[in-house]
Amino acid sequence: MAIGAAYDAQFADMPQQRWLLDIAGERTVGCELSDIGSHLAAARAGAGVAGLPCFLGDADPALRRLEHAGSAFSRDLWPVVHRDLRRAAPVRAVLDFVTAAIAATPELGLATPVARQPK
Repeated sequence: MAIGAAYDAQFADMPQQRWLLDIAGERTVGCELSDIGSHLAAARAGAGVAGLPCFLGDADPALRRLEHAGSAFSRDLWPVVHRDLRRAAPVRAVLDFVTAAIAATPELGLATPVARQPK
């Protein structure tokens, strides 16, 4: 099986990149892409293996999950807002919505509870 795409050099330390290159072994990587949407499109087009989040890959019937002996990879999410804006009603509404949506979506594989800063 070919390794269709890896991430470009700026993402060398990402868990997905290390996972893909480990799977590739001695095989050549067909192309380097810089975003997950392009990796999804490449996998859907049959270019080879892609390191996708489960909530994307599992939801697509054209793709299948590969079992592997290595550990799963994950990414931290750090929503950031300037301290002067965190109490503004529109900003607070977006932060509260995103926090609730992430916490309520088990497919995201949230390992720890969502931390909330005081309002």
